[in-house]
Amino acid sequence: MTRYEYEHEFFPGGRGYTRLYLVRGGRVEKFIGGNVPGFAVVAAKYYYDWGEKYILLLAPGTVPFRIVPPEKGEWGDWWEDWGDLAAHLGVSVDEAKSFVALEYPSLAERLDAVEQFKREYGE
Repeated sequence: MTRYEYEHEFFPGGRGYTRLYLVRGGRVEKFIGGNVPGFAVVAAKYYYDWGEKYILLLAPGTVPFRIVPPEKGEWGDWWEDWGDLAAHLGVSVDEAKSFVALEYPSLAERLDAVEQFKREYGE
């Protein structure tokens, strides 16, 4: 078990809030403020003007993946293909596709187009 501190904070200028995902056993789960069975339990929660701070206890093998909204563009604009993204997350390409399709549909659409182009023109 690992103790992890997560600050769910708001960034001005339309950037929005940070996001936390938990990766374990090839699966990605979104943290939405409560316990995530098989991944984490909330040990404590603190409230601040800028957001909340959570103290999580992570199950063995769980890796936290915190996303801070970039100042310009959208998260994930820098990924060139599904393989790179999946390798970074430590999950299969199929799991990466499921995660991104739900959370970042425009990124999924772009990476699908890259994958289709590579199939058509070889790589």
